[in-house]
Amino acid sequence: MWLDNLLEEFFLFLKNNNFKVNTVEKILILKSISFIDITDKNQLFSAFYSIIVKNELDFDRFNYLFDIFFKTTDFKKKENIIYSDKNSSINSSVINSILSSYKLSKYDYNSILKYFILSNEDKLNRLIRLAVSNLNNIDINNIGNSFNKVKNSLNIENLEDDIQIFKKELLNKGADSLEIDIIINKIMNNLKIFKKKIRISLKQKVLEHKIKTNTEIDINNLEINTLEEIAKNITDKLNKTKTKRYKKSSNGIIDIRKTLHKSVSYNQIPLKRIYKKQKIKKRNLIILADTSDSVIKYSRILLYFIYSLNKFFNDIKTFTFVSEIEEITEYFNNDNSFNEVISSIKNKGGNSDYNSSFELFSERYTSILNKNTIFIIIGDARNNYFPADFKNLIQIQKKVKDIIWLNPENKFLWDTSDSNMKLYKKVIKNIYQVKTIEDIKLFSEEIIFK
Repeated sequence: MWLDNLLEEFFLFLKNNNFKVNTVEKILILKSISFIDITDKNQLFSAFYSIIVKNELDFDRFNYLFDIFFKTTDFKKKENIIYSDKNSSINSSVINSILSSYKLSKYDYNSILKYFILSNEDKLNRLIRLAVSNLNNIDINNIGNSFNKVKNSLNIENLEDDIQIFKKELLNKGADSLEIDIIINKIMNNLKIFKKKIRISLKQKVLEHKIKTNTEIDINNLEINTLEEIAKNITDKLNKTKTKRYKKSSNGIIDIRKTLHKSVSYNQIPLKRIYKKQKIKKRNLIILADTSDSVIKYSRILLYFIYSLNKFFNDIKTFTFVSEIEEITEYFNNDNSFNEVISSIKNKGGNSDYNSSFELFSERYTSILNKNTIFIIIGDARNNYFPADFKNLIQIQKKVKDIIWLNPENKFLWDTSDSNMKLYKKVIKNIYQVKTIEDIKLFSEEIIFK
């Protein structure tokens, strides 16, 4: 199994570095390795070489890529196999290997270039968050202008010059063209992704600005209708969730045991058939929504989703939190308009403390939880560097049927900076990105209630 995985990774590595291997060649390679000693790297090289190398140029490229991929592999210790990153053409360890061979492990370029070379996503994401948060007077009507300001603050324009200097330095150190192409392509791909993330973060900033400067909810009629349709779909799913237990019914499937038991009165002739149907589970929803500054820009859409759920599903209790918990169920149940609900819970900004909030919920509200409860958390899992663990979340999990986490942040920001999403993933399996109405719709289609 380990060898199959290794070969699959190597085929992908070759493909990502523009060395094509067709299906027939892959089959031939898989057959040929059964006749060689796979702990011998030279024999494995020969098996590949005899099938996929077609000319001298192919030989040079294949020889180089083979050496890079298998450089850290000890074939005599299967557990030491190091796989490349499936999502990129070459991983950071290989980049480091190339740089180290030319004594460029401590190169003298600005730190941001270093992050691009080594694909340090955490550092790059932090730079974006800092640059966008420090942006003054954001132009909500022209994101392009704001994008240029962020680029200037991060010195992105000079980065291209730095890349060229770095390329010359590699040449001076004796790196060949293939090595340079691998590294430069990696840098340019990371730069492209970086710019895309800047635009996404700016759009989030604009949305936050619009929400802070408007008292009315900014959702059009089409979006309202869509959210209500989604809420109805989820309600239907909840109402159709069946247990493994049955109840007596006038129709349905024949209850063999009870029918035969009843037949005793008729000399073992089943004259009267007894029917049964599966019981419907009576679910109740508990919703715990983060309304801190970092989440409120998304919570308005999500709160309208909750508001819509209340129209179709009866048994819902809703709570909001930042560091303290407040139950707002009555706001939804008193025929208030949505903007009245929003005005009742706005200005609850501040810094979230998830650990404290889960602890408070466990202390105050566990009596309302049971094995029919679906517990929904809405939040970005950013704990603002407060202490974090999941012991209180586990206590909640033990008392409910299922926990679902709806995270309004882009997935690429999960687990960065003060986000504890990785920690909570250890406890919760049903986690969804719900930044947009389309995300909420996808969640409603994918979720299966137990």
